[in-house]
Amino acid sequence: MQQPEARAERPGLRPEQPETRPERKDRTGQPEARPAGSRALQNRQRILAVAQAELIRDPAATMDDIARAAGVVRRTLYGHFPSRDALIDGLSGLAGAEAHAALERSRRPHEAPDLALARALLAAFAVGDQWRLLMTVDECASPQGDRGLVTALDPSLTFITDLLEQGQRQDLFPDHLPPAVLTRLLMSSVITLLQALNDGLLPTDGAAAATARACLVVVGVSPERAAALVREAAAG
Repeated sequence: MQQPEARAERPGLRPEQPETRPERKDRTGQPEARPAGSRALQNRQRILAVAQAELIRDPAATMDDIARAAGVVRRTLYGHFPSRDALIDGLSGLAGAEAHAALERSRRPHEAPDLALARALLAAFAVGDQWRLLMTVDECASPQGDRGLVTALDPSLTFITDLLEQGQRQDLFPDHLPPAVLTRLLMSSVITLLQALNDGLLPTDGAAAATARACLVVVGVSPERAAALVREAAAG
């Protein structure tokens, strides 16, 4: 009887040994946990939701505090997020995804770039207002400051840069600075104004419109035109 053909084996790998993938690491250099399965995903999402609420309530909340609030044991929490920095990264990624989704929802076909930018700024502020305390938490959590949050916002920054490029081509925005630089100025302005909200320096009433107007002025729109654009965008 003909024997089955033996399977070729990779050198140094016994049949019972599974091939391993390269280990991913978080920004602290620690191995990044990769739980799999729908239950694990649900646990991760619940942990992030609870962590957001706990850190808004108390920016100094510990991993133990968050595990208790989420109703999970420490091993489960650390299985998803091996460090507090990894948890903050997870929250930053969630905030960035929500911001980009809000910008995409703000799109209107064939809308002028200056009005589209006003609409995008209002949409971004609505998300930023929900996540603004994360900036303080992220800055305190890591020597890298808010770089994790900034990295998570990369798709949103690309969205804004594209609008600025279109607006400059149509002479709606001045071209005294490249669009990518203007985007950085906008990001800094939004973060500063959100921090002012955290510190009680900016009234919450009308803060979204004030932020959008200020950002439009930063990129070269006149205050009068900025106010008109924000009113039109807010009206729908």
